[in-house]
Amino acid sequence: DDAHRQSHMTYEHSVNKVSEVEMAAQYTNNEMKRLRSDHDQAITNLAENMNRWNDTLRELSKEFHDFQKVMNVNHQRIQSALWDVQAKAGLPPASAADSGLVAAGSRAEGGGGGGDLRSLPGA
Repeated sequence: DDAHRQSHMTYEHSVNKVSEVEMAAQYTNNEMKRLRSDHDQAITNLAENMNRWNDTLRELSKEFHDFQKVMNVNHQRIQSALWDVQAKAGLPPASAADSGLVAAGSRAEGGGGGGDLRSLPGA
């Protein structure tokens, strides 16, 4: 009888432990689902932020390129005006190679050849 009682208590103890382990497994499974969901959301947010960042960089690159164009046109106008003033004053105009500025301006615009920017359209 004592052995039967001992066996029954061991069985109940085992059932309680199994139930406890099943509850822990269920909790862990739910927690894992939550973590996966959070992770997926974080990846989605990261992708959106990266796309926004790339768009911003593209816009800045375009604006900087436009700025370079405007600055080169302004530089050409100033150089042309300087040559005009030098011509009116009877001074020999500095050549493109001497000024250094014109060469830098034509390189930045992607142009090459010819040092006299007055011959370029829009100058």
